[in-house]
Amino acid sequence: IDNGCFEEAREYFYKALGDRRLKKKPVLVLGNKKDLGGYTIEELIENLELEKIKDRDWSIKNVCARDNEGLMESINCLLENIKSGNRNFNCERLEKSE
Repeated sequence: IDNGCFEEAREYFYKALGDRRLKKKPVLVLGNKKDLGGYTIEELIENLELEKIKDRDWSIKNVCARDNEGLMESINCLLENIKSGNRNFNCERLEKSE
């Protein structure tokens, strides 16, 4: 998300969450560009208003798609949580920015 685009991203994000097919499904937010000093976990949580999500589990992870850093681990975590129905979904939600 480029500077100033959080409002539009948040709008699309919550519209997707409103889809009946995704009702109560866990959500994994990936913050890309970790290698370039992208947004911190805290900034993403605040700007996407993730704390407002009460009807499903969610997790957030900073990744670097270019280097494939953190992608597979995050996707595997999401898949495992979906399969197991785990109510404590957390793929390092509270990861601190580096």
